Amino acid sequence: MDNYHDSVEEYFRQAAEKVNNKIVMNKRIYGGAPCIADTRVPVYAILEMVEAGYSHKRILKAFPLIDKEGLEAALRFAVLVMER
Repeated sequence: MDNYHDSVEEYFRQAAEKVNNKIVMNKRIYGGAPCIADTRVPVYAILEMVEAGYSHKRILKAFPLIDKEGLEAALRFAVLVMER
C-alpha cells in the first residue's frame, strides 16, 4: 500500500507542477488534500461547488482568498488528476 500511496502523491505533485504550483499539498492542512496555494481552500471544495452548479463568479465570492487564477488552477489540476 505504501508504494501506491507514494505514487499517488508523486502524481499529484506532477499535476501541481503543471499548474505552476498553484495547488499545494501539506499534511498539516486537511491531511495533505490538494489546496489552492496560500489558502486553506481544498480543491474538492471547489469541485463540490461546480457540481452544485455554482458559477465561477459565485465561487470566487464564496472564497475571497482565491483569485481567478487559483480557481482555474484547481479545475485544471482536477482534470489532470482524472486523466490519469
